[in-house]
Amino acid sequence: MLLGDEQLLKFAQEYVEDKFDWMNKESTVLDFADFFNTIGIWYWNTTLSRQIQDHYKKNFHSYSVKTICRLVKLMGYNFTKSEEFFSLIEDTLTIQTNHVLQNQDFASLDIDS
Repeated sequence: MLLGDEQLLKFAQEYVEDKFDWMNKESTVLDFADFFNTIGIWYWNTTLSRQIQDHYKKNFHSYSVKTICRLVKLMGYNFTKSEEFFSLIEDTLTIQTNHVLQNQDFASLDIDS
């Protein structure tokens, strides 16, 4: 049986997974994933990782370059790695970069941090 802090962390993971559909994906969910990574429990969190990947696959067009970079970094620390997912990220970045270059809208990249 988990005690104290471990039980709280397990509850936090389950809470985020259960409430995933109602949370802001580009900030709140990735903040939780960052937190889980910082404390060392992100690597085996396959449920949340798959939820994030599934959301990205359906909504890749709405992700900013800054968020995509954050997502790539996080997924690199997770056990669940999908070649299809990373190919989609690569394609998305290519499209966004080409759009920026064609329109010379460099401010829209927003890659600080």
